[in-house]
Amino acid sequence: MTIRSTGARLCAFLVACAAILYVSTALANQPDPNFKPDNSRGVDSGLDYTALSKFGPWDDRNYQLRSEDIAILPSNDRFLPGVPAFFKVLKRKEMAQQGFPLVEDLYPRETDKEFQLRFGGLIQNGVQFFTERGKISLGLAPNPSTVFATDPLPKAAPVLSQGPFDGTLSNNETTIEYHPTNPNIAVAGSNGTGGQRMSFSSDGGVTWGNSGAFAGTCCDPAIDFNSNGSIVYAATLPRSGTGGCGFGLCAGVYWSFNNGQNWTGPVNASTASSDKEWIHVDRSPTSPFRDRLYMTWHQGNVMQFARSTAAPVQGGAGLTFAPTISFAADERGIGSDITTDRMGRVYHVYPSVTGGSAEMYLLRSDDGGDSFVDLNGAAPGLAGLVFDLRGRFDFAIPAMESRRVFIYASVDTDQSGGPRDGRVYVAFTDETPESPGNGTGTAAQSHGWVRVMFSDDQGVTWSAPTSPHAITDTLTVDRFQPWIDVDNLGNVHIGWQDTRNSGAGLRDKADWYYAVSTDGGVTWIEETRVSDVVSQNITNGQEWGDYNGISVAADGNTIGMTWTDNRIVGAAPIQRSFAGRVQSLVNGPSYQAAGSNLSQQICAATPPVALQPINVSYSVLNGFANPVSVAFNPSLPAGLSGSLSASSVTPPGMVQASISAVAGVTPGVKDIMIRSTGTGPSGPIVRDVSAQVEVFTQTATAPALAMPADNAAAVITLPMLSWTAAPQTQDYLVEVATNPAFKPVLVTQIVTGTSFTLTAPLQTNTRYFWRVSARNICAAPRMVELFQDGFEDPVSGSSAVSAVRSFVTQAGPGDCPVGTTATTLFSEGMEAGAPGWTTSTAVGTTNWAISNAFPASGANAHRGIAPITAADFRLTTPPIAVPSGTNPRSLVFQNKPSLEVRTAGGCWDAGLLEVSTDNGATFTQVTAGISGRGYTGAIGDGNPAVGLQGWCGAATIPYALTAVDLAPFGGQTVQFRFRTTADTSVNEPNGWNIDDVRVLSCTPSP
Repeated sequence: MTIRSTGARLCAFLVACAAILYVSTALANQPDPNFKPDNSRGVDSGLDYTALSKFGPWDDRNYQLRSEDIAILPSNDRFLPGVPAFFKVLKRKEMAQQGFPLVEDLYPRETDKEFQLRFGGLIQNGVQFFTERGKISLGLAPNPSTVFATDPLPKAAPVLSQGPFDGTLSNNETTIEYHPTNPNIAVAGSNGTGGQRMSFSSDGGVTWGNSGAFAGTCCDPAIDFNSNGSIVYAATLPRSGTGGCGFGLCAGVYWSFNNGQNWTGPVNASTASSDKEWIHVDRSPTSPFRDRLYMTWHQGNVMQFARSTAAPVQGGAGLTFAPTISFAADERGIGSDITTDRMGRVYHVYPSVTGGSAEMYLLRSDDGGDSFVDLNGAAPGLAGLVFDLRGRFDFAIPAMESRRVFIYASVDTDQSGGPRDGRVYVAFTDETPESPGNGTGTAAQSHGWVRVMFSDDQGVTWSAPTSPHAITDTLTVDRFQPWIDVDNLGNVHIGWQDTRNSGAGLRDKADWYYAVSTDGGVTWIEETRVSDVVSQNITNGQEWGDYNGISVAADGNTIGMTWTDNRIVGAAPIQRSFAGRVQSLVNGPSYQAAGSNLSQQICAATPPVALQPINVSYSVLNGFANPVSVAFNPSLPAGLSGSLSASSVTPPGMVQASISAVAGVTPGVKDIMIRSTGTGPSGPIVRDVSAQVEVFTQTATAPALAMPADNAAAVITLPMLSWTAAPQTQDYLVEVATNPAFKPVLVTQIVTGTSFTLTAPLQTNTRYFWRVSARNICAAPRMVELFQDGFEDPVSGSSAVSAVRSFVTQAGPGDCPVGTTATTLFSEGMEAGAPGWTTSTAVGTTNWAISNAFPASGANAHRGIAPITAADFRLTTPPIAVPSGTNPRSLVFQNKPSLEVRTAGGCWDAGLLEVSTDNGATFTQVTAGISGRGYTGAIGDGNPAVGLQGWCGAATIPYALTAVDLAPFGGQTVQFRFRTTADTSVNEPNGWNIDDVRVLSCTPSP
């Protein structure tokens, strides 16, 4: 079938095909990410359908594509999780028909969701794999709607509560907005089961109810109230057929007259293929455009803008929009946001995606969105440059290696009437200077940070960017997905995802953090962890979605925020939408208290012993000028004695606590709290500075080793070492060596628990010795000879050493038993052309050859490449004499079988090993006595060796040892034959690689 340029015929066929499959197939589990298509099923004999896997996962509807269809996709078209090649072709044809062709390699962020909404999910080998969103969209499952409430989780200020606001039905890309006059009313939205789900709260975000999902919608919630709070709007992406939407997804708006409990709509501002919409309502009482709703989205990466002409009326007319403005003359982009100032100016900010770089741009309207002023002085362009980004569109980090971190704008203005009134703020994620830039780096290479900029001249010039978080750790911590809100006093509040709690150097998990600026974004304070459990990386194509939300309640006392949370629940992580509340510390005049030397350890074997002084420093916020009382709260723990340098201070200033451990102090952790109490506009302002001191009164005693047992045999090469706890121990030093004198030490590790699992494998079939030392501050240093440098180094506090134990690791392929020595009877490393080896063929032509493409060691290996036609070719060793009457004998070789795998199990192309004992007259397959890398499975139809066992694997399969027990051949002369066979379809171009072939015998050691 020929696909016309409009894509209509393709779409009609694919929808009809999908409808048939919905009837004829059961709901399946998961599609195969490595599915190999059958080229013979494709309509174009000249197209390699297996190559389409570089565009996205396999779908049987790809068989309808022709070479001219694939030519539509750009040469640098990137893999999209969940989006097959046929849908990419269809989207590009549809968008060209609509007049918004995709000219870049970038697709709308919600393309994967649109595919599910329209086609239900992937089809592989005639089986439909429905997603939950796909089943609901196609009417195969009900659209759930529940009411879910969360109890506040008591925590130390400023975090008031946090928890899921829609159970397990809402999962990512969240937003929140408080009522403009009532701090108890809030509305939240998220992507979830059945589409965009909406939640509401009447107690300020402590508990939440749910109004279900907007039927026929995809995602991307955006929320705003009108000026008196009588109407709340919610933007979303309705799918085709909803509210008059044409192809794909549209940019639409719903509205509610009862604070989000019931909704009406949608009214669509666009007609087709829209993405990343956002709305804003001008609520300024001094604006001539008060209560005008503004909407932004992109269509084919061209920025779009619309404004309302009439608000909906309860029981009457609905929302209406003026004609859309398309900024086709400006840089294309994705990820825009809109805000207004007190005078009604509209600020439309977005990151560009055109060409090989990207910038943050601003479009400004001074007439309520009817037209836009020229900010760059070079007609016909309208946009002004905010910042030259290092990243472009998105970039990979370990926490977002598949969905990738999305670069978008979050904007707001100061409408406080204060000294910074009118200041425009833009927050965004960018790649750090250490990153490759332009989204080109790998997850390991790229790093993310949050940047905030401001303008005091309506977007003409901009400040240098600042970061609301520490910037000394950007190589080890990523920050991404920020959102900002400016309160009525001009304080700037921001939240973001943060990987600092992932574990040393991992960057693969995330928490939600919050900070605030009281000086207009110049400096930032209160960097607070709001989520109380770290979230795991869920590799589901969404990970942490694209963005989050933050909003300040009307009274200024509470900051509500929403984020995607992937914490472990029970035994596994669950993706849910979370809402949290933070108490504002800057709602009027206030102060900050910060301490130093807050974590200490001391040895109090002979008291009194003084701690390092604890200094509490005070700073002023918003003109605070009252005195602050200072005291230990409730008092110092037993065994500690101390005093404060002052009982009262007027910030700024400092108070010092001098504390000592005295006679009678007991060992353990002592909690110290210094409480400061001042008076603010609304009552007492309390700031607590907490410190801990761990007291030791003697050296630690030696621990008793537990596992492995002494002289244990066949221990795995990554063993877990464990021991019993020793009293008064700060941590433990674990040492592993190959001799009982521990000279040198091969492994040294300091741990706080009572077990340690090695992270680098030990040698196989080797005896190791290990011991554990208990450490605390009372112990004297001990010298340890470290393997890393060959010198003795002091290891503090490690004198309480356990008894020494030993164990023997398990034997590897071809290893000689402990107490014997390996004797090499035959060896070939392929470096000198493999003299004496021969090649032959039974079907096709031989492809065995010395190659430098994939050596296991040295420069060369022997490689046999399977063609796309039937083949059977062989590589034979010279004769090898196997001795009799010795200890174990074995054939050992390095084996990398990059040959075509059969999806149903086994191999299409394969390698196998044969042996001859009659000078090569006859060969039989070796099937017994194989250890290490054994055969992958049975060989499939179309292969000359069908039904036999063979080796195969992906192109990336690494080398591994294969060993064969030669005891049955003792006293005989043998030849081995490496046989490569192929069927009549695709091949793996890396082939079967053989290296370091040896025949060994084991004789008793002297």
